[in-house]
Amino acid sequence: MAKSENTINRTEKIKAEYKELRVDRIKSRNEVEAILAKKYNRSTYTIREIVSRPDYPTKKPTKN
Repeated sequence: MAKSENTINRTEKIKAEYKELRVDRIKSRNEVEAILAKKYNRSTYTIREIVSRPDYPTKKPTKN
């Protein structure tokens, strides 16, 4: 089942924001997950799953 564009965009946004908050390692993983969970109205477990998931593959041009 394909993911909707909104889900993909939200997931990428959460991942980018997580990486940005964790760059300097001042905040712990749990703190960052709690911040994002509150912001996006998700559980911390869901945020952890989203962040640990591999990135969505980008479509490669097909060779003719």
